[in-house]
Amino acid sequence: FNLGEAIFHRLPLVKTIYTAIKDFIGYLNPDKDSGMNKVVMVQLPGQSFQLIGFVTREQFDDLPFTPESEDPVAVYLPMSYMVGGYTLFLPRSAVTPLDIPFEQAMRLVLTGAVTEQVENNPDIGD
Repeated sequence: FNLGEAIFHRLPLVKTIYTAIKDFIGYLNPDKDSGMNKVVMVQLPGQSFQLIGFVTREQFDDLPFTPESEDPVAVYLPMSYMVGGYTLFLPRSAVTPLDIPFEQAMRLVLTGAVTEQVENNPDIGD
């Protein structure tokens, strides 16, 4: 595995894509205790709609830019049925924490909210 990874890291375009996918999958890993799996509801200023998002960053000291928002947070907004989405740098006032597990929120977003919730019955789906 390390040999294959070393080869990927030597190919310029492949290295960029591979590293990004590896980081994204690491972020989604439920065993990882990153503390960055906060589920939030995003209300964009002046808009009546809301989006479910995931806080990915609250400190920006190591970035080559500083977000201009007051008290900024980075929020990832995934797209339904796709491995993709948008990262917005929003003022903390634009996000409201949700008290639902990361996996449940991601399932809700990725399926376009068409999945049925089976929270209270662990025998369903076995």
